[in-house]
Amino acid sequence: MRCNPQAASDAVARQWSAAGTFRSFVSWGHDSAPSASDPLRRALDWCALAQQVHSPVALDDVEAELRAMQDMDVRQA
Repeated sequence: MRCNPQAASDAVARQWSAAGTFRSFVSWGHDSAPSASDPLRRALDWCALAQQVHSPVALDDVEAELRAMQDMDVRQA
């Protein structure tokens, strides 16, 4: 990862960009599958979550979710 050097201050949003890619990596010391609390696994989970949080949302999807929530409220009342 590379950080935009112009954004040195905390008041300015830093811009990060990928400096390279890789197809695979080896996590040494795992004789069995990593647990849910494994730091590497949690970091990779965080990347997937961050991608979803920062991805654009279509207006149609928002409206459909609001309708579903209203329907649920009506059923619970």
